[in-house]
Amino acid sequence: MIYNFHKGKTANKIIEITKSEIQRTSQYFFEPIKNIEYSKIINKDKRFFYTKGDDTYLMFAYKRSYRTIHYNDLPRYHVCQCKTRDEYSGFTYASSMPVEVYCRDQKQTLEELQQLKICSNCVSASQKGFYSFLAKGKPWYEYVLEYANSDNEIANKTQDNGYVVMWKQISEAIRERIGFKCECCQIILKDEPYYLEVHHKDYQKTNNSIENLKALCVLCHATVDERHLKNFKKESLKVEAFIDLYREYIENNNQSRLLRWELE
Repeated sequence: MIYNFHKGKTANKIIEITKSEIQRTSQYFFEPIKNIEYSKIINKDKRFFYTKGDDTYLMFAYKRSYRTIHYNDLPRYHVCQCKTRDEYSGFTYASSMPVEVYCRDQKQTLEELQQLKICSNCVSASQKGFYSFLAKGKPWYEYVLEYANSDNEIANKTQDNGYVVMWKQISEAIRERIGFKCECCQIILKDEPYYLEVHHKDYQKTNNSIENLKALCVLCHATVDERHLKNFKKESLKVEAFIDLYREYIENNNQSRLLRWELE
């Protein structure tokens, strides 16, 4: 009997195992950090951080439990120890938007995740020179990228692999900023972002300026040049899985890269 491993339960199981392995080993897989207590937060450079393994995440504070009906509004998020943070307690911390909000009036969690607005007191602080970019109403990922390009200690601290400790969050910020779209072949990978990577144009892992970073699907990244192609061929599972999953799109929109990969 001949088995078709590209269809049916066996194929789905293989795909599930493959994706889990890719997520586990990928330096680009970003798992949002949610509902972190104050006791686990590090205050540094007048900002909030959380460390998990080798990775460090720039966090923001907000009131997860809130009387949304009574105030006819959502809670605000905070990026510094502003006046509101001094007056109130019970904040939780997260690394990205959107977030979960519990309505105390209805005694239930809101059905949808929420995009919060920044606290006006944090804006006042920014206007005094702390976070000037926040006063312009930019989203969370711009907050991360602004800090990543500062001279502060954590922004420049590196891991053994040469990447900065905030790399996973920086790569997520770049990918969300571009709409999880490959800047080369234009494939959108919002549902499977671990197949979208971030390329350093000058090959310097510590140069995380926006101009130096480019979001690329794993196939486009693997075929940037001979150096990348050689390195990706050593561990080809991720590229092969991506091609299998999106072959029709790739054959119609990225044939030259596909041929370069398969002919090597």
